[in-house]
This record gives sequence, structure tokens and C-alpha cells, in this order.
Amino acid sequence: MGFLDKAKEKLNEGLEDVKSNVSDSIEDAKQKREDSKEMQRLFNTTASSPHIEMDRENGLWRLTSNKKEVYTYSDLVSYELLEDGNSITSGGFGVGRALTGAVLTGGLGLLIGFTKRKKTKNFTESLKIRITNSATKKPTTFITLIDKKTKHNSRTYKKASEQAQESLGILDMITGGRDD
Repeated sequence: MGFLDKAKEKLNEGLEDVKSNVSDSIEDAKQKREDSKEMQRLFNTTASSPHIEMDRENGLWRLTSNKKEVYTYSDLVSYELLEDGNSITSGGFGVGRALTGAVLTGGLGLLIGFTKRKKTKNFTESLKIRITNSATKKPTTFITLIDKKTKHNSRTYKKASEQAQESLGILDMITGGRDD
């Protein structure tokens, strides 16, 4: 067997490997699509916030903005509340202190409960929840609660603070309900 014959053999082996990998990838994609449809069918909301729904019975959750994307509890990698680009809280840490602050002093107490800033301002320009999951090609999703300068004593800020509390509470329940 000459050099060219060996090269052709190696090339054919490589092509067979590529064909096999492509076939496996296509089958994986079909299976994921079927699994996704089944999770959508099974989904039964047992708790929700304006932005997140969860199904305690099946260990599933989804964003209300895209109900076709259903995730398992274990898909949730992390979450974080960001105010003006700064991390206020992540995971379950700090939520209790912030909720206590909100109860005692209203919306501004939420801000103080989440942070121990030396200098407080009376407005927020951005309030978002960042959610990272392991189930999609786009692993990071943002829930925007405030996207323009908003005073802390305004109805808009108070509503956004309440929605943040509700959404973080749902995310806490999801992470608390995992078996990993």
C-alpha cells in the first residue's frame, strides 16, 4: 500500500467520523426539541412572579417572556440583581436582609438592605435581574425592571422593587428545590 492509498484510507476514515458526528448531532438536536415540547406540555405553573413561573411538581421553570423555553431546576446556574451595573445580590445571599429593609422602610429600605453603601442616591438608572442557565446557546438572560432614571420614591421604582423581590423569591425556591 502506497502513500496515496494510506492517505485515501485516512481521509475516508475521517469522513466516516464526521458523518457519524453529524448524524449524532442531528439526533441530539431532534431529541432536545422533543424533550422541550414534552416539558412545555407537562408544565403546570405552581408559583409565579411577573417574570418567572415555576412548576414544583415537575421541577421546571420558565420566563414569562418566552414560554416556549422551559428549563429544569438544575439548568439554573446563577442569578443576580444588578442596580446601575452593580451586583446587589446573587443566589439566595442577602435577600433576607433586603426584604427586612423593605418591610421596615419601604422601597428605599430594599436598596439599603441589599447594599451597605456609604453614599446613597435618590434615583436608579437601571435595575435588572441577570439569569445564567446551562440549557441554551444563549446562557445569560436579563430581566429589565428599570431602564431609565427613576426616583426611589416613585411608583415605578416601588413596583420594580416588588417585582425584583417576587422574582428573586421564585429563583430562591428553584435553587432550594434542586437535588444536586
